[in-house]
Amino acid sequence: MASCSYCGRSISPNAKTCPGCGEPDPAPNPLAYGCVIIIALGIGAILFLKMIGLVVNWVSDYKTEIMLVLIACGVVGLGYALWRQKKSKNPSGLNHENEALEPDFESASSETTLKKEKAADSSVKANNKQIRVSYLGEDVQFATITHWLRKVGDHVEEEESVVVIETDKVSTELAAPSRGVIDVIYYPTGSQVSVGDIVCELR
Repeated sequence: MASCSYCGRSISPNAKTCPGCGEPDPAPNPLAYGCVIIIALGIGAILFLKMIGLVVNWVSDYKTEIMLVLIACGVVGLGYALWRQKKSKNPSGLNHENEALEPDFESASSETTLKKEKAADSSVKANNKQIRVSYLGEDVQFATITHWLRKVGDHVEEEESVVVIETDKVSTELAAPSRGVIDVIYYPTGSQVSVGDIVCELR
């Protein structure tokens, strides 16, 4: 006897429908159902073993190529791991490289300032070796050299009088701006000079 798969009522194995619920699907024969399952599992096992055999044969045929591929993958993986480790230790390395490529404006500015200071220093030193006609008074632009107190080759001290000049209003002496030796006299006695003229240089 079999049972209906819908209502569970016992029915004859040869019955087309269940007398209780009238459904046309009586429960299958357990023995037949089990045989179908066993056959299906057997076919699946055979196919699985066949596939394993194919894989094994393929690996044995191409084992050299497979080894090369695995080695290449290992090298690439190792290189990537090392790169990641280096990047994690120095995450801002790229920014440092970019900074290194940028022009050092601050350094350039410092060099320019240093050059200007050296030029100014050289100018000051040059002025310290020159005796110029200074301010002579309001509306006075010219003067006459009346007497040289020192000659070329004489040693002079700072603030020592070197030459006497005279205007219509006043007579004055021009002094050495620093210690040195008279090197050049540009205007002899009796020459007319104007404010700012270099009358003498020291060395």
